[in-house]
Amino acid sequence: MATTVQEKLAAAEAELALIPPLPAPEHARQELLTLITEFSHDVHDRVEPQRGSSDKMFWQQIDGVFSDFRHKIDATRPKFAFGDAKVEENPSIFTFQRIRALIQNSFGRQLKLPFQISYQAVTAILDGAVRSWEAPARETIRICRETLNETVSSLCLDRFSRFSALCERVNAEIDGVLVDLAKEAMDEQRALLAREKRFFTTSNDRMASLRKDFLDSLMAQFAKEKNKMTASAASEVEESLNVMASALAYFVVAQDRFVDAVCMAIDDLLLIRFAATLRARLVGNLEILTAKQAHIEKLLSEDPGVADRRRALRGQISRLRETKAKIAAFVRQSLEH
Repeated sequence: MATTVQEKLAAAEAELALIPPLPAPEHARQELLTLITEFSHDVHDRVEPQRGSSDKMFWQQIDGVFSDFRHKIDATRPKFAFGDAKVEENPSIFTFQRIRALIQNSFGRQLKLPFQISYQAVTAILDGAVRSWEAPARETIRICRETLNETVSSLCLDRFSRFSALCERVNAEIDGVLVDLAKEAMDEQRALLAREKRFFTTSNDRMASLRKDFLDSLMAQFAKEKNKMTASAASEVEESLNVMASALAYFVVAQDRFVDAVCMAIDDLLLIRFAATLRARLVGNLEILTAKQAHIEKLLSEDPGVADRRRALRGQISRLRETKAKIAAFVRQSLEH
């Protein structure tokens, strides 16, 4: 029985500690500033990656979002076919015939990528893929924003649940900060995508290695399909294969660059900056340092149920302590006899 009473007493005292009495009016402003500061520290500890986030689940979610983004971009890789008539009308698949036409229509064929490959032909192959990158990039930013919002809103509820007016204001500021930071990330993503539409690389060593690997693979595929092609078509494939290999090699270089840059923009503009930006916004917009006393007291007004629960817990603790003392006295008397 004594054990049961002690367990109930400990549980009641722990719950009461979570709903301390309201501060005196003259200390309300300092108490509000302390609450906001502690909440900002909670947010920082939860989502700051460079100091060992306490919420591994949050960063596992973010890493999963980044991984999905990479897979979605990779899925836009150009597709090629070796003369199959059934794919001639499919704009997402490039046949030898289409590539030959792109090469022949190059503007004098004077613009060359490394290895003397037609710039315009490679550009035409990559253009559709790169234009399709915007949607998954925007979706990735949106999901990261919603994941962060869910995590921080939960912290807000834990910290301010007994102050409904304050909780509502803090949640509104969380939404506002996320909207602003996500917009910056979106703007950066658009700028990155605009740059990727100008096909450019100085990674010649990597391009050479990737191109060789892709060319070997394409030539192996072509060897299996060669007997299905006419002699004249087969004789013109070498330059087309080189264009295919160069397009695929450049795609990998550009894909890695774009995915990394977008993820870094999300990390820097949205995640890392969030805690500090939110704290500054809360202190300023809640007017903690400048508002009249009535405004501060309104933010710290408790829901009626909280005060009722505090009174109930105090009564319960008092009764449990009396019961504990009686049990202890009874045990002492029993031992004396």
